[in-house]
Amino acid sequence: MRRVFVTGIGAISAIGTNVEENVANLKAGFSQLAPAKLLKTALNIPVAELALTNAELTQMAGIEPKETISRTLLFGLIAAKEAVASAKISGKDELIFINSCTGSGIEVIENIYQTPEQHIGSIPYFHSNEIPLQIIEALGISRCRQFNVSTACSSSANAIMLATRLIRNGKAERILVGGNDALSRFSLNGFNALEIASPTGCRPFDQQRDGVTLGEAGAYLVLESEEAAKGKDIYAEVSGYANVNEAYHPTSTTPDGEGAKTAITEALATAKLSASDIGYVNAHGTGTQVNDMSEALALSHTLGADTLVSSTKGYTGHTLAACGALEAVYSILAIREQMAWCNNRLQQPITEPALNLVTTNQKADIEHVLSNSFGFGGNDTSLIFSKV
Repeated sequence: MRRVFVTGIGAISAIGTNVEENVANLKAGFSQLAPAKLLKTALNIPVAELALTNAELTQMAGIEPKETISRTLLFGLIAAKEAVASAKISGKDELIFINSCTGSGIEVIENIYQTPEQHIGSIPYFHSNEIPLQIIEALGISRCRQFNVSTACSSSANAIMLATRLIRNGKAERILVGGNDALSRFSLNGFNALEIASPTGCRPFDQQRDGVTLGEAGAYLVLESEEAAKGKDIYAEVSGYANVNEAYHPTSTTPDGEGAKTAITEALATAKLSASDIGYVNAHGTGTQVNDMSEALALSHTLGADTLVSSTKGYTGHTLAACGALEAVYSILAIREQMAWCNNRLQQPITEPALNLVTTNQKADIEHVLSNSFGFGGNDTSLIFSKV
């Protein structure tokens, strides 16, 4: 079985417009969870919104502005450009592109529906593969197959797993993979209707946690076979992965964490690692009562009470389809910086089950990182990134 290396990364989120800005603000403990200013919504609840307009993002992306441009596309294009550049990929390189997105261009449609009479006959249509098609066109990559994965909150983690399997089994040499989602009224109203949107801002693994805070982001990795990666800088190896479909409930994981336990255990087996090899866990940690307890039980059962654990959603909010890729980037950066990121905004850590929750950024000897992404319907995915 062939090894799979990460040769490029790119990220844009509420705490930074590129990888190094994200790193700087992770180190600084910066987050800004506050009611939306750019998204027009009647809900006065915190979100993790990047304080740049679409016009500013369009200029940053280097494309022509237009009224119907999707903010989701802009997040994806900016992060994808950074990942491709860091991997030194040219337009002549053959590439597979696996994207993941839940909202596509929904925020554009929402705005148009406010004044439909002005858009008769010109309402744009966004299918699930529209975003990857536009990103590849803007990147100028001519030899590319692309498609989209959508499994709710585990979307981009599943995309990374799929990309890894394709390369390991000799079906591909080089894959650009990740996800993007922008804030929308549809998503915000949906989480609010489920009564899991936090009125105060998410606090993963806190005894007083009261729900999810939504965010927006784009994040991508370039994965290459060992042969294709020769001579390049290597960020990490994708050494382990697993996906479990619980089908326990349309929006909830099993309260006892059985699905998450299985995903973690099988990821360790794929990587041929033991629990003691994991130096840090980037947890899914959304800040809801059920999700955090379910994941805590799974981590306690599989890894014990000593492994460093944090959720970075206290920085970025829950970025939906992008969160698996964004947190994969943060996991890789934890290896690069030899630092476990803190549980930002954590005030009263849960005590049962016992976990080693990181309360301030902590230097550590990190060889392997476990990154969890658990989606609606019990679609649980665990990835392991290893130092090379």
